[in-house]
Amino acid sequence: LLEEFIITKVLESLSLKDKIFSYRYRNAVSKALEKDDITEIKIQKLLPENSKENLKKDLEDLVKTVFSLSYKKELSEIYKEFSTSIRNDINHAGFRDNPKKEEELRNFLEKSYNEVKKIFKIN
Repeated sequence: LLEEFIITKVLESLSLKDKIFSYRYRNAVSKALEKDDITEIKIQKLLPENSKENLKKDLEDLVKTVFSLSYKKELSEIYKEFSTSIRNDINHAGFRDNPKKEEELRNFLEKSYNEVKKIFKIN
């Protein structure tokens, strides 16, 4: 849920509330947060086969804007931690090699949530 919250808040902060339910826009934000270098993102892979050129341009602009955010690096660190081991520990209910303990997950989630709230200036 925190992963999805982060994507939603990024879109909202960029005045793209009308795109918060768009799979393509959410995926573009996610990829931008996962990567350290904009050249690693292949916009064409985010597009349906019959997509229009304006969608490609919109997603390219979105990715560039996410990379220019003052808080991008800090938010990416939190996001990447989620999209790797933490997310898998939660989604697979600990059925994996060396899962994190319940207390460790709880502490990480609480700390991350508080950091995200600070980034987006949420009380």
